[in-house]
Amino acid sequence: MNEPPGNLTTPPRRPARLALSMLGVTLGLMVLGYVCFMTADPRKGGVDLIGAGLLLIAGALVFAVTLAWWIIKTAVITMATHVPNKAEVVVVIAVVAILALLLPPAYSNLSERSRQASALHNAQSIAMAMRLYASDNNGQYPSYTLRDGKPTTTRVADSNTAFAQLFPTYVTYEGIFWVKNSGFCSANPPDEVRDDPPLETPVHTLAKGENEWAYVPGLTDSSNPAVPLIADGFANPATHTYATQPEQRGGVWKGRKAIVVRADSSGAIVSIDPATLQVLGPNGGPAPGDIFTTANSANGWLQPENKVVNPK
Repeated sequence: MNEPPGNLTTPPRRPARLALSMLGVTLGLMVLGYVCFMTADPRKGGVDLIGAGLLLIAGALVFAVTLAWWIIKTAVITMATHVPNKAEVVVVIAVVAILALLLPPAYSNLSERSRQASALHNAQSIAMAMRLYASDNNGQYPSYTLRDGKPTTTRVADSNTAFAQLFPTYVTYEGIFWVKNSGFCSANPPDEVRDDPPLETPVHTLAKGENEWAYVPGLTDSSNPAVPLIADGFANPATHTYATQPEQRGGVWKGRKAIVVRADSSGAIVSIDPATLQVLGPNGGPAPGDIFTTANSANGWLQPENKVVNPK
């Protein structure tokens, strides 16, 4: 007499189906997070980037939990004589392969864009401090060396010297001038050791290795609001070009992006032209070009005395 099948029947496929469903949710979260950070606007203070990061993290957690659960459940089912079919195995392998391809570049780009958003915020903070300085100094931004506490007629030779004049009244933290992995900056953040009292020729305040930002001297709070005021330091300040190697001066964003803050304190992360390695845009000329040029001064753009100066 035949015995009833009992436990010898094939176990239900619900666990495998649930695992595949969860892996589908994981893939959806990861793809959505990837799209979010690719389309995020860093000018929103990094909010979009944080949302993208949370989606990616959520996807990774769901994937890890699902994978662990599926492995354990599969082991139990296997001991009950059920072996996952080829379709299930292929789907799982495909999902793992896709995630392995998406995760490394996603997290790398997310990290860089987060750093850019933070650096942009800091550069705009410096510009706001300069406007406060100008309100106390006849509208003038710091552009000259000092003697007896008064500006001379000698232009600053580097941006560190100009920015040092903001301390301690308008700026109290050197960290906003430092950008991680910049060729202009030391490996560690500034030591926050400053000249006290302030010196006309700074020694400790914004010493070499503590400042990333180039500066356009000679502007005022009534200058053309569209002209550049602060930007990432250049590989060559004479030609206003950037470098493509991140370890080089002027290459912190690998020759792809640059942070530019205008005279009205508005700022953006802009693209660098791959052919010229310059930031191109409206510059008072008949066609877009190098925004740091002084060749279009007759049209209300930068004047010959507004030649950009690099960090130390």
